[in-house]
Amino acid sequence: ETSAMWTPLIETAAAAGYRVVAFDQRGYSPGARPGGIESYRVPELVGDVMAVAGSAGFERFHLVGHDWGCVVGWSVVAQHPERVLTWSALSIPHPGTMLAELAEEPPAYIQIFSIPWLPEAMLSVGMGYWGESFYSGMPEDQRAEYRDVFLEPGALTATLNWYRAIAASLDSAADTLLVRRPTLFMWGRQEPWVRPDLLSRQRELVDAPYRELELEGGHFVMQEHPQRSVDAIMAQLRSEEPAP
Repeated sequence: ETSAMWTPLIETAAAAGYRVVAFDQRGYSPGARPGGIESYRVPELVGDVMAVAGSAGFERFHLVGHDWGCVVGWSVVAQHPERVLTWSALSIPHPGTMLAELAEEPPAYIQIFSIPWLPEAMLSVGMGYWGESFYSGMPEDQRAEYRDVFLEPGALTATLNWYRAIAASLDSAADTLLVRRPTLFMWGRQEPWVRPDLLSRQRELVDAPYRELELEGGHFVMQEHPQRSVDAIMAQLRSEEPAP
């Protein structure tokens, strides 16, 4: 997904007086699409978040992420706790809960995405069907946004490189695991990445106020439950400091 997924939260948070930045991460923007798998390692992605925060003039900031943004966000909070006020994570648990299985036997789709050129060919041929089925529960304007992004030159390779860089990222993943900032974790009941054993490990990795919110549905909680998602995140923001 692109920054379009955050529209409900952007509007609510801005109306409450917060300055909000939602950016398309590298690979998803034609202006930030470097070549090479190494460019998509987690340390580079963490650096992007800190660079955007610095460019926006955010000395300290609230952080919200979903899916791959969650993977990056967990690392940002663990490595830069002095900069993060609160952390709201949607759908993907702390990477430290699954390091061993990612190293030994990653899910089948990650293995497929890691193969050179073949996934690009498969996804290009089936773009219409794949896009419509994968994003079926979303508004048409968002589906159109994602279709347009992946049709841009180099976009499929760049976004697949996130998966191809997992093995290289694992070397640095264990450097800093403990999260010491107030954390909200929210997911859909049918989310395949969330299991009781991972939740148990995650609770041990957060040494700060920690809340969980399980909702009906699957992976796209912001789209499936926009109001509940926004309300929960706004409450998380206000838990650390009053709205400006």
